Amino acid sequence: MEDLAFAQENEDDFDAFITAAALLRCELEQVPLCEPGTASDRIEGGILGTASINLGLKERTFGEHAFKPSQQSRATVSLPMTRTFSCPIAGCAKIFEGTRGGWDGHIGSLRIHPVWHPEILSAEERKKQFTSEFPGFFL
Repeated sequence: MEDLAFAQENEDDFDAFITAAALLRCELEQVPLCEPGTASDRIEGGILGTASINLGLKERTFGEHAFKPSQQSRATVSLPMTRTFSCPIAGCAKIFEGTRGGWDGHIGSLRIHPVWHPEILSAEERKKQFTSEFPGFFL
């Protein structure tokens, strides 16, 4: 696999890469997604195939293009700016950095947004209202 910089940009891209690597390993080695009893839907949100990754192995770098920063290059490497997502509800100053992770808990809380649709008490209904009212937040 080459040019893996994208996987360092945010946690969603990293999760997608790890999932692809796990599934590729399963296919190449003809092994099941995971051994019975080893999968946990609580680990990283239950990313498909992650139980097939052997995290006990020593880290290895493959290929001649593997990134190994030298002392000289460290001074010139610039990291990409973190993407930010502002909560679109009027008067809310919440900024999500890198990903929109946690939006559901933020939106579902009547305590955080007591003026925005106070008649909707259910967190699930508040999330539904948000997704229909602010579809651009997810683009």
